[in-house]
Amino acid sequence: MIDSPDPLLGRGSRARGGSTAVLDPHPRAGGDGPRGPRGPDDDVPGEGDGAGGGAGPVGRGGRRRAVWLGTAAVICLGLLFVTVLPVRHYLQQRQDIDRAASALAQLEADNQALQDRVAELGTDAALEELARGQLHLVKPGEEAFAMLPPQFPSNLPPLFPYPLARRILEPRG
Repeated sequence: MIDSPDPLLGRGSRARGGSTAVLDPHPRAGGDGPRGPRGPDDDVPGEGDGAGGGAGPVGRGGRRRAVWLGTAAVICLGLLFVTVLPVRHYLQQRQDIDRAASALAQLEADNQALQDRVAELGTDAALEELARGQLHLVKPGEEAFAMLPPQFPSNLPPLFPYPLARRILEPRG
């Protein structure tokens, strides 16, 4: 059995014999890599920096878990923006619609009351009552009488004990 100097087969692998060759693209430090001998400053992925291959503090399983957690967090935030925020706006719009519907019902009731009043004032009897009561009009041939307010004594004694009664009884000018 002969050791193969072929760099693709790796150092110390058997070229012939009963065992199969194991390809190691990144052999341990100090060995020759597939691109020739390595120096001390060459960066080899997976050796001591925690990147890839299960070496270092964060292995392949930890990285997968972190990716899954990040993906789950992004999906949860997406669901939050897609479902919760529109539901809040939907509920706010429902409240606005309810307020507008109640205002509309009030306006319709007021409108109906005004239409009833217009229909009532369209009769001759209602117009005559308004003319006599508010405008003090009379029909031709009728006499109008005006009732004057009663005259109160204006000469109250100077030491009248009731100031409220004095203000009520004094003439207004």
